[in-house]
Amino acid sequence: MALRENSLTIGCQKRTIIAILPAAAQQLIGAAFVLGYITYFLSLLGIEEYFKVSVALYCCMLASNVSAFPLIETAGRRPLLLMGIVSLTVIELVSTYLKKKMKKSIHPNTKG
Repeated sequence: MALRENSLTIGCQKRTIIAILPAAAQQLIGAAFVLGYITYFLSLLGIEEYFKVSVALYCCMLASNVSAFPLIETAGRRPLLLMGIVSLTVIELVSTYLKKKMKKSIHPNTKG
């Protein structure tokens, strides 16, 4: 009976929620959906070699997942997380800028 009472404490519930959140967050933000339809999204963007690009993306994901385990031990989780967030933010901002610039060169009379 004591084991059951201890497993229902607030501390255990917090640890359980913290353990579940990363996996649940990936599903809630649609990561699996985007990865499942990445070739379709790339074709909509006008990329002609969309299959090759999707294979390259999957290879990058595999390499980053394999390298994450030793890097967590050496660099730590927080620096890796912050480095990933900053680099993805920069990549998204650059790609948005390039897309707007490319759109203006194709349609010079449009605004935005």
